[in-house]
Amino acid sequence: MSKLKLSFSGHETFPFRYTWPKKCNDELSLDKDLFRKEESLASLGVGKNMVNSIRHWGISLGLIEQNTLKEYEPTCFAKSLLSDDGWDPYLEDQATLWLLHWRLCSNPGISSTWYFAFNKLNALEFTKEHLISQLKDFALVNGTKVTQNTLNRDVDCFIKTYVSSKIAKMNMIEDTLDCPLSELNLIQETGQRGLYIFNRGPKQDIPDDILLYALVEYWNNNFIGREVVSFEDIAYSEGSPGLIFKIDEDSLAYRLERIESASKGFFRFDETSSLRQVYRKDFIDQNEFLNNYYSKKLCGI
Repeated sequence: MSKLKLSFSGHETFPFRYTWPKKCNDELSLDKDLFRKEESLASLGVGKNMVNSIRHWGISLGLIEQNTLKEYEPTCFAKSLLSDDGWDPYLEDQATLWLLHWRLCSNPGISSTWYFAFNKLNALEFTKEHLISQLKDFALVNGTKVTQNTLNRDVDCFIKTYVSSKIAKMNMIEDTLDCPLSELNLIQETGQRGLYIFNRGPKQDIPDDILLYALVEYWNNNFIGREVVSFEDIAYSEGSPGLIFKIDEDSLAYRLERIESASKGFFRFDETSSLRQVYRKDFIDQNEFLNNYYSKKLCGI
């Protein structure tokens, strides 16, 4: 098995904030050399550490990329989502947050802790110490050297990405410092301080088109030449929608039962003799489902 190139830093301990993706897209559209200039501090309205953090999150979420000149520029996805006339420039639609969560946790090379926690951590409950211990082994297996302090900071940032601060819970302010992904309620701190639990469930607020986007991307990345994939793979395999979205088995089966209608016949779920499988007709670009979802949304459908 080939080793993964892992990273446990870059965010400067800051989870991304609501305004950052839009601000990054707008400023970078005006100046591809933004992250090389001191003026970026003024353009982005944050300190130097936060400038580095904004760049990190732009890469992690697939919003920015480097061109052949090593300049950063918005991706096609970012332009479609975050332009003034884009799909959801201010992250007001919860479907967008599910989409960003999917992209973040599908990226082992730049957001390794996020990828590991949702894809490889074999427990629904964890403590910070347990997660750090598992990450050490993950890094070792992949030949990545990482210090205890680096992992401490990375896991702290990971938890803050999904768990609202107590201050934010008590004070519902408009310009919250919490990460938007905390709205998804994917991780909760239990009554026992320091013990966290993944919230597995139906996830009915994930629109069919967003789930289909994730399914197609997972399929294209792992089973590109196949017309059939097992339900168990979609529910439990590394990088699957079932794991990353933490959808429980019965709910995922229910969602897949209506997949033929939702995908306009492109997918079909079949269950015979206790063998559950999903069939697809041909290769498809997952972005078709994003275009379909947001075009309906913008039309008020």
